Amino acid sequence: TGAPQVAMSAAKLGSNGTAVVTIDEAGTVYLVLDGVQVTDSSSIAMQAVKFISFTNAQANKNQNLDVQNLADGGYWAYGVDSLGNLSSKSAYSITVDNTAPTISGGASASVLENVLSNTVVYETGARDTNSLVYALKTVDDYASFSINPAGQVKITTSPDFENKNSYSFTVQVSDGVNITEQAVTLSVTNVNEAPTGADKTITLNEDSRYTFSASDFGFNDATGETGSLT
Repeated sequence: TGAPQVAMSAAKLGSNGTAVVTIDEAGTVYLVLDGVQVTDSSSIAMQAVKFISFTNAQANKNQNLDVQNLADGGYWAYGVDSLGNLSSKSAYSITVDNTAPTISGGASASVLENVLSNTVVYETGARDTNSLVYALKTVDDYASFSINPAGQVKITTSPDFENKNSYSFTVQVSDGVNITEQAVTLSVTNVNEAPTGADKTITLNEDSRYTFSASDFGFNDATGETGSLT
C-alpha cells in the first residue's frame, strides 16, 4: 500500500488543549515541532513530542491528541501505517501558546477630581508575543470606564471627590488563548475648588443707605475644603 494520509485541524491551543487528528488507515499519528526534519518512519518516534494510535475501526475518524506539557511553538502531524509507511506532514499545523500576557500597569492609580470625561486614568502596559485584546470585567465600577484597543482605560464621566473618592475595576487581556486579569483601585484626589456666589436683588428707598454683608452675595464653599471665606 501507499503512504497514509493524515490530517489535523488548524488551531491555537493552550496547555490544556487538544489537537484534532485523523489518519485514513490503522497506524499512528505523531506531533512534530515545526522546523524538525522528518526523513523516515524509523526515526519519527524519537523526533515526535506526542503520538496517538488508530485501529482499523478508528481510521478516518477524528481523535483528540492532548498537547499538555508541550513547549510554545508550531506543530505538524505525521502518520505512520502498520507497514511503516510515512505520510507527508499535515496540511495544517497547530500553535501551542502556554504563555499568558503580562500586565505592568499595577494595582492602583489616581486621578484629580474634575478632569474631563474620557480622560485616560490607567495604562494596562500589557506584553505578549501575540496580538492582544483588551476588556473590562463586568464587576465593581466597570460601567464608569471604557478601554480602547491600546489598553488605555478612560473614565466616562468627570470624577467628583465629594461624591465618590474611589473606583474599582478589573482589566482583562487575552492573546487568543490565555487571559490575564488585573484588579485596579483608582483613587480620586481632592482639588480645592473656588467658592460659588449667587445673585441677590435688594430694594431700597430713594436716598436710603444699605450696608452690604457677605451673606448678600451668597458665597458658598460646600465642597468640603478646609479654611474660611474672606
